[in-house]
Amino acid sequence: MELKITDARTGVLLSGGLDSLVGLYNLCNEIIRQDKLDITVIPFHYIDTQYPVTKQIVKDIVSTVQAAFPSVTIEDTKMFQYDLDYIVTKSGWKCLNMEERDRKFDDYVVANNVTSMVNFITMLPGKTVWNKWNLHALNPKGLPHTGLNGVRDTPHEEYEFNGKYTRYNPYATKTKMFVKEMFNLYNVPDRFVDDTRSCTRVMRKPITNHKPGPDSWAIDNTDFDGAVGACGMCYHCWEKKWAFGKI
Repeated sequence: MELKITDARTGVLLSGGLDSLVGLYNLCNEIIRQDKLDITVIPFHYIDTQYPVTKQIVKDIVSTVQAAFPSVTIEDTKMFQYDLDYIVTKSGWKCLNMEERDRKFDDYVVANNVTSMVNFITMLPGKTVWNKWNLHALNPKGLPHTGLNGVRDTPHEEYEFNGKYTRYNPYATKTKMFVKEMFNLYNVPDRFVDDTRSCTRVMRKPITNHKPGPDSWAIDNTDFDGAVGACGMCYHCWEKKWAFGKI
């Protein structure tokens, strides 16, 4: 896919999932195709202290893409560590410090001399697809990120300015099916279907000897061991299965 890349120092958000993995392949391919080898790519990654394993996933992604595009300059990944605080309310789970985290991250981006950030966020499938997944029935207790509440069914803008730098969202109107097509187009190693993480579950510590389901995940994950696993119930798990055939 053709990308609009102009800044000498172009940031890219890497989540550890398939969308940003494929997006980084796309970005590097476009830098070569457009003969813009003077551009430096600066990867950024949020490190969730409750789920630190994504740090290693992102390192693997960057090293693999760098090997595939040796002529493209990719700096070491900028790791931004955070810890989100959740409380339980009558309407479900609520995050207390998301805005604070985002403000600090924006300052971190500017401190690294980046004025443009590519974010390969995609549009989720429409409600016709969601309804077939029946996520509320899978998770009646309403654990974080499992239902459709708050899930946008309209795309992000192609460009978003937050007052400090511009976010460019080239996949804003694309779905995971498009990501699958690009995955095949760029010959991304098949192992990344298993080695990346799409699950957005907040409390992810599985309880031993329980089948996947709303009672098989611990609320208190203070002894969380960082296992890669996926909950198999959140909409991003089902989205991945929808496009790639597996969670």
